[in-house]
Amino acid sequence: MEIDYVSVFIFACVTTFTPGPNTIRGAIMGMQAGYKRSMPYFLGIATGFFSIMLLCGIFVSLVAHILPEIMQISGSGLHPLSCLSGTACRLYALSKGLQVAGL
Repeated sequence: MEIDYVSVFIFACVTTFTPGPNTIRGAIMGMQAGYKRSMPYFLGIATGFFSIMLLCGIFVSLVAHILPEIMQISGSGLHPLSCLSGTACRLYALSKGLQVAGL
């Protein structure tokens, strides 16, 4: 299995700078504390994101090498199952978040 490193790099760059909780919080912190005092926060976000991307890539690569039959199954039946389980997990998290918010 070959990894398209250009696609992974583009994905990492786009997701690093798209609006999300980290960038919104970083903007608020920059306004409140200033640029210099916010730099450790920004560096922590960048380091954490890089670490998570690296660990996910290593994990997927290990799974692909250890269990290659999983990668072959993904085209036939594993993909819909993973989509449904991911959707169920997100809906569960959403319902818990709404309960906490009192909605």
